[in-house]
Amino acid sequence: PFEAGGGRLLSSRELVGVCHHIERLGGARVPSAPHAKRVYVSSWFKAASARRAAAQPLSRSDSFLRRAPRVDRALLQEGEAGSLKATQALAELLRAYAPGGGDNNGGEGGGEGGGGLSVPSEHLALLVEQTEWLSGSRAPRQPLARRAYLDEAWRRTLSLPGS
Repeated sequence: PFEAGGGRLLSSRELVGVCHHIERLGGARVPSAPHAKRVYVSSWFKAASARRAAAQPLSRSDSFLRRAPRVDRALLQEGEAGSLKATQALAELLRAYAPGGGDNNGGEGGGEGGGGLSVPSEHLALLVEQTEWLSGSRAPRQPLARRAYLDEAWRRTLSLPGS
């Protein structure tokens, strides 16, 4: 039989309430006999617990909790996209995702060969938008092409003097 959190059996009134909620959630009819209700609720609870345990490893990575680095747009004047100052700001922004780089490293892989940036999916849209703004170039729409775009931007910043 189904036992509530404290190890006690549910009262008849509580059992009816739980059955009503399960019926509304799942759409399946709950048996009418009291013993059958207890067995039904017990098996539903075990199945829900198993689903929750199975979904636990699929939860978002801890990179979702990390804040993506941002560029202060006030530092650059209008029309300075692509300038040396903007390219240096871009290099600083992308350095956090470089192999062996900053604290945001550890996301899903960038380019092949191990030389690509490691950008978590949660940061990809923001990072691409900032890269477009700093470089003055447009990024492709597909996620893999966006990662290649970021890898190329990183390679361009590596060729800067003093990098």
